[in-house]
Amino acid sequence: MAPAGVRRVLDVGCATGKLGALLKAREGCEVHGVEINSAAAEQARLALDSVMVGDAEKLDLPFPDGFFDCLIYADVLEHLRNPQEMLLRHTRHLAPGGWVVVSVPNVRSWETLSPLIFRGAWRYQEAGVLDQTHLRFFTRRSAQEMVEGAGYRVVRTVYNVPRSRGSRRTNRLTCGLLREFLAVQILMLGQKAAETAADGRG
Repeated sequence: MAPAGVRRVLDVGCATGKLGALLKAREGCEVHGVEINSAAAEQARLALDSVMVGDAEKLDLPFPDGFFDCLIYADVLEHLRNPQEMLLRHTRHLAPGGWVVVSVPNVRSWETLSPLIFRGAWRYQEAGVLDQTHLRFFTRRSAQEMVEGAGYRVVRTVYNVPRSRGSRRTNRLTCGLLREFLAVQILMLGQKAAETAADGRG
């Protein structure tokens, strides 16, 4: 979802660097990562330009203001205590007109709501929307409020609907009207707002 033509990218929660490697191959750009897991970070160093190891909420980024033209938070914000505060801190490192890419699990998805509504079940799992390591839960609206509250204008939202036959068929039959209830993940592309771009503040 990162726009074409990006030159310097920060991938927060880069894991082993697979996403960054794809971006480098596609765009020929620099990709720097932040990763809390030291073993994953060591693998990422083989693919990315640099990787910082540590808690992204506590790290001071060693980059000048306006260094990046794209910040990526792929499936990481739901693991943080205060994701919007971190987004605000990182905004200074983004150039005027720069982009932010966010992906979060969708707690409003039917596969999460159905057990809750009909069985009163809210069971954490090893992976997915109710991953037991998630500290935050998002709907499209709350994710957008978070991104906008950090100084970005949301320009595109994509709903990741599972590839199951039933989900895709329902999405087609309803002309996409139920896509937020079918999607397990929400992706947003935001652009640094003019007033933030002008003064470098979150």
